[in-house]
Amino acid sequence: MRKSLSFKAVVLGALGALVIDLVAYPNDYLVQSTYFVGNHLPVSVLTFFFLMSLCVRPFNPWLPRFLRFSNGEVIVAAVLMFAACSLPTSSLMRIFPALETTPYAIERTRQNWQSHKTLSYTPDRLVPEGWYREGESPTLDATMTPEQRRAKEREADRVNTGFYSGLISGNKFIFFWRRPGVSEQVPLEAWAPVLKYWFPLFGFFFLFIIMLMVVVHKQWSENELLPYPIAEFTAAILRTEENRRFPAVFYQRKFWLGFGIPFFIQMVRWVHAWYPDTMINIPLEWRLWPIRNTYPNFFSHAYWSWNIVNGNVKLSVIAFAFFIPTEVSFSMGIGVFSVAFFSYLLWMFGYSYSTYHHTSTLFGAYVGMFLLILYLGRRYYWNVLKTAFFLRTRDPLEKHIRLAARTLLAATVGLVACCMAAGLPFFYAVVLVTVFAILFVVLARMAAETGSICVQSWWKPVDLIFKLFGAAAMGPYTLSVISLISTPLCVDARECLSCFMINGMKLSDTEKVPKFRLGMVTAAVLIPGMLVAFLSVLWVNYNGRHAWDGWSHGAVPRQVFDRVTSCVSTLEREPELFNRVLEVEQGKVGPLRGLAFRLSQIKTAPGVLPWVISGFLAVLICSWLRLRYPWWFIHPVLFLYWGTPPAIWFSWSFLFGSAIKAAVVRYGGGRTYQELKPFFIGAIMGELAAVGVMMVFNVAYFFSTGVEPVRFFVFPR
Repeated sequence: MRKSLSFKAVVLGALGALVIDLVAYPNDYLVQSTYFVGNHLPVSVLTFFFLMSLCVRPFNPWLPRFLRFSNGEVIVAAVLMFAACSLPTSSLMRIFPALETTPYAIERTRQNWQSHKTLSYTPDRLVPEGWYREGESPTLDATMTPEQRRAKEREADRVNTGFYSGLISGNKFIFFWRRPGVSEQVPLEAWAPVLKYWFPLFGFFFLFIIMLMVVVHKQWSENELLPYPIAEFTAAILRTEENRRFPAVFYQRKFWLGFGIPFFIQMVRWVHAWYPDTMINIPLEWRLWPIRNTYPNFFSHAYWSWNIVNGNVKLSVIAFAFFIPTEVSFSMGIGVFSVAFFSYLLWMFGYSYSTYHHTSTLFGAYVGMFLLILYLGRRYYWNVLKTAFFLRTRDPLEKHIRLAARTLLAATVGLVACCMAAGLPFFYAVVLVTVFAILFVVLARMAAETGSICVQSWWKPVDLIFKLFGAAAMGPYTLSVISLISTPLCVDARECLSCFMINGMKLSDTEKVPKFRLGMVTAAVLIPGMLVAFLSVLWVNYNGRHAWDGWSHGAVPRQVFDRVTSCVSTLEREPELFNRVLEVEQGKVGPLRGLAFRLSQIKTAPGVLPWVISGFLAVLICSWLRLRYPWWFIHPVLFLYWGTPPAIWFSWSFLFGSAIKAAVVRYGGGRTYQELKPFFIGAIMGELAAVGVMMVFNVAYFFSTGVEPVRFFVFPR
């Protein structure tokens, strides 16, 4: 047991994690290659371990001792590298530095931000150079001479607008130190005061998520027997049996046949992208737009109906559908169709169904699933809660669960304290951490139960909290701070720490790796990894190389501060109320009186609660039908998945996969199903290997020619 968590295993995993954190963002947004991580099936990590299993570990007997890795050591390294995949791009660093800087540049083009002084409601200590502009902060202006004020504004513009548009153009690069012939450098000194608030908060968040996964994994794997398809696939290509050089599936012809088909298809498609006039294509997409003219009402009023006629297949997703229950893959397969027909039916009865309503429905479904998870494991979770407070439990819990429960409690307290240090009132800090728990536990549940390589909630915690409480109950300062905290962690969960960790916990089961110790080592590796990823993002952006990523540099900051502007605009209609809200937010009244005032001003946005309740009931009713009637074929995951981007990307693939599995089981029986598993494992690995070849070529091409490669994405971008 202890040999698995050895020093060399941790070193391999930590080095791999640092490489991921260093390389992923430049690969995605400098080279603009296929995503280094991109989803919960990270190409870079799995291709590395596939090559290690194929080319290195077979020679273990002849290698020096420090290069020999047992199954357990490889799995420990893989878990650490999986966890690191949650840092460098979509789930954190793609958003965090941009949200800290780009609003300053965007404000000059947003008249409503200027008229309502939207950015003034963001605490100066949370953003570089305090987003300072001369004349907008009388208190700060009074402490400086005119020359100092102008110098500070120039520095604020350099740091913030420089991130947005770059500090240098052309073929030169700047670094964190000055070089001969280059007058600029990355302004790290402006970020240092800000990071003392953010990095501890992120650190407690990592520990919070990791310990949550340690706690829930025991219930899900041992009592509820969830399939964990991604973990099972990863174990199949990592683990070698005694006296055999390669993993067992490598000896199966079906594996290599499955490997070859998608590898060949994707390589042909990739070469066609480079040479469209001379190379054939193997299309995996279809566009049937003319059908719209036959059913104009449906395609005009059904929510996301265009994705029914514009489809594609992902070969690895079809393969994953082979490893999960048919009702689960079928429910995910109808994710696009069901929401389109549901919204069209509502339109026929005179009701509108838009993104505004759909996000509320999804939030209700997540709450329903979270409560269902607690109910199914109520005895176990009650014992975990008691042991966290050092109370005696009826059923004995393993030592690692007891330690994880107490560490989770400490991490929760630390996370709440960091949110308060950033400027959130205690009440909203608790609300936000609770929403974090709901969101990330349910996302992990989806990853463990469905094998979807990408899951997204599509509802934003700050958006739902604002809708439920209203402008007066929150206030612009609180809304701004809660947006800055939650948006980098939640707005795009396609590379979600909880999903990586829950699969890591399942991987560690195969070699009995001590989970609490593994969790603590993972948290320790994430801290320096976070700094490396942050520096990598700064370097790319201050060099002005992010031009095409309009989502993180434009759309997300606009959404965040448009919401703050809306809050200010609403409150300004009632000046007395607005002044009272500002007094509460500035701490001019006691905390209890302030909380009482906020609770008295709660005003839920119109049309939110009915849809939240609808999503909540849909999950509970569907779950009850599934438990009560064996013939019921709809899984409640449908209501967590429908109408989200992964449903658009993968619905057809899950539908085809469920049909293939149903046909194999029906006409070939259980024996044929088991015999075909290596084929589908090979199909997943073949597609990953093809993407790995593209990634290596693209990086080499970019740095040898200085020209961006042709964009070609196998997985969603």
